[in-house]
Amino acid sequence: MPLKKSMEKYILLTPVKKTAIWGSESWLIAAHENGDTLIQNGAWKGKTLGWLWRNHREYFADMAGERFPLLIKEIIAESDLSIQVHPNNEYAQEHEQGASGKNECWYILDAKPNASLIMGHNAKNKVEAENYIQHGQWNEFLKEVPVNPGDFYQIDAGCIHSIKGGIRLLEVQQNSDITYRLYDYDRLDQYGRKRPLHLKKSLDVITFKDTKIQVPSTQNLEFGTKTVFVETPYYHVEKYDIIEGEVLLDCQAPFLCISILDGAGFLDSLPLVKGMSLLLPHQCQELTIKGNISFLLAFPPYSN
Repeated sequence: MPLKKSMEKYILLTPVKKTAIWGSESWLIAAHENGDTLIQNGAWKGKTLGWLWRNHREYFADMAGERFPLLIKEIIAESDLSIQVHPNNEYAQEHEQGASGKNECWYILDAKPNASLIMGHNAKNKVEAENYIQHGQWNEFLKEVPVNPGDFYQIDAGCIHSIKGGIRLLEVQQNSDITYRLYDYDRLDQYGRKRPLHLKKSLDVITFKDTKIQVPSTQNLEFGTKTVFVETPYYHVEKYDIIEGEVLLDCQAPFLCISILDGAGFLDSLPLVKGMSLLLPHQCQELTIKGNISFLLAFPPYSN
């Protein structure tokens, strides 16, 4: 389908910057009430992505739903995030005023030597989990995973997890801002207060199954490689590594979110540089990315 005359080929967005007790994050592509990225270019410059979703659904293949489905973040963890877990759709809709649940995934951009994540736990059931928590046996309860730049992790709703200090990553997630904290190291915020915990809700949603690390699938292209990291009902995430060549983005998805990981190149005539993120509307067939460049591609499946 060709682009409509008034439709932009790509949408550039201004990140929403946030600071936290553990570091900082940038909401790169976001349309949430807690962070709605501003459009930088074209006819809708100065409007938000949320506004575009509500008023011009043709940019997104007329997808159903009240809320833009994805949220893309860069997270910089200077110290450990809280030990936390997220609800699934059903629990969030019942207990969080109809909000979406939160499945998410992480691509590690940078990590200090011997960096690690918390992902999963050792309890066989809810009773064991309560016992670990009540006795503060966090080392025995939690599973720790070593990380390196280039690693990828899928975090399903119900999986206990935490990003530890010294890690910078890109996060692709459902468009939800719901986090249940199990433990926050008894630290104080800027007002000298402990942040609230959500023990009951956490225990309600924790899953008791083995946490499996996603195995990527890589295929050779004419000018590089394509790696498929994950395909879920909420998002697909792929990585392209192009070496002095080009790749045609044949957009068979409602829209595409692109994050430049390394190198430089062009999307048609638009210069692409490391750290840049942008959104391509549905009618973006036959757009070519060329150069010496690596980028992450995230998009929702049509079934959503």
